[in-house]
Amino acid sequence: MADQYAIIDQNRYPALTGHSGTSNAAETRRIVTNNNGQLSTYLSDVSGQANLTVGLFGEMLTGNKQDHVTLNFKYPYYNTTFDMKAQEVSGDGTITVSDSLLSVSSPTLGTAIAESKNNLMYKAGHTAYADFTASYDGTGTGFAGAFDDNDGFFVKVSNGTASIGRLYGGVQTGLVTQNNFNGDADINSIDWTNLNVFRIMFGYLGVSNIIFQIRDNGWKTLHVIQTEGQINTTTVKNPTFPIRFEAQNGMTVKTGSANAGLIGGDINNKRYFAFAGSTTLSSTNVATAVHFSNKGTYKTLPNKNKAQLVKLKLFIDAPASGTGTVEIKFYKNATITGTPSYTDVDTNDSTMQYATNVTYASGGKLVFVDYVGYSSSVAASGADTGGRDTVILSDIGLYLLENETMTITAQNVAGSTNVTVRFAFNWLEEF
Repeated sequence: MADQYAIIDQNRYPALTGHSGTSNAAETRRIVTNNNGQLSTYLSDVSGQANLTVGLFGEMLTGNKQDHVTLNFKYPYYNTTFDMKAQEVSGDGTITVSDSLLSVSSPTLGTAIAESKNNLMYKAGHTAYADFTASYDGTGTGFAGAFDDNDGFFVKVSNGTASIGRLYGGVQTGLVTQNNFNGDADINSIDWTNLNVFRIMFGYLGVSNIIFQIRDNGWKTLHVIQTEGQINTTTVKNPTFPIRFEAQNGMTVKTGSANAGLIGGDINNKRYFAFAGSTTLSSTNVATAVHFSNKGTYKTLPNKNKAQLVKLKLFIDAPASGTGTVEIKFYKNATITGTPSYTDVDTNDSTMQYATNVTYASGGKLVFVDYVGYSSSVAASGADTGGRDTVILSDIGLYLLENETMTITAQNVAGSTNVTVRFAFNWLEEF
């Protein structure tokens, strides 16, 4: 076979086929292609450590990361208020946090599942990623990745043998064991019992390929699940999932951190809603203004949408006489008295609902407090929060995930005039 070469700027470069695209001194003057004859590329920083990242649709990824899930475990506390869903354990399953590591374990017979509260939410045309560390130690089965009970993508190790796959409607689909991985990672050199850094990338559009990678002096590909033009269903039924770690029947899975999100773009498909109401205070008694809930199901399917407050307005009608101050409190997931009679904000387009027939009883996480003064000598009194400070409002807890509630109370804390408190909320829901 004749030598193959390319001429660029009057220089002749030998063509090297069947290469992964990495660079070394002997190949700096060569044109490199992979086994399919496609041009391989390699970009690096001055240290030679950073290689080019290409998205699912062939684009070079240079956009900002939009974080949807960020987890670390630097304190010995499994935080179910902000970070993690409630532990799921059975049999001898346990979940612990120590030495900056989350450990899900089942020494002999049982299961342990740790799952993030926030979800990675797909946005059309963007590359989605899930980065995480994981180790798998034992003779049982362990999972780590972006998935829930029904859908997602995972790295699985059973008794020391790795595989990758996807969940479609709760069924493991397209499972590929390490002997059949098609990437350029050196599988034989990987110690699955040590903490490794993994990445899962997908672009969805219903059927885009899924890329599984591992860090080994740069990103190396474990396997690419080829689905484009190969199946007549979508790869998953709902491309919105948490980060999850799971151990079964003699396995311990550990992680130190996880991050998942999108490359580029703004908040996902946004729908905007508004609500206004009022309550009249009686002396200094605590009044429950409204009780919001983000549904657990939407259109008969599990709800995975986040409702995030973007603006709120508190206003007190000027009384006939007297002055005072009203304290407004927002409690997340509080205990209430009474059975809520919910009204949908919008049955077709929103996952939110509200009730006005319940009262705050106790507990919950106090996430917001504000004070509004009133006086008979002033036409009206009011307080404003929000505008474009969406991220700030989210950071202080003014958002609801699925099955979460927000109870809003008002109370005279200075003065006892029976004033009317009016409130207006504007929020967005990420679909």
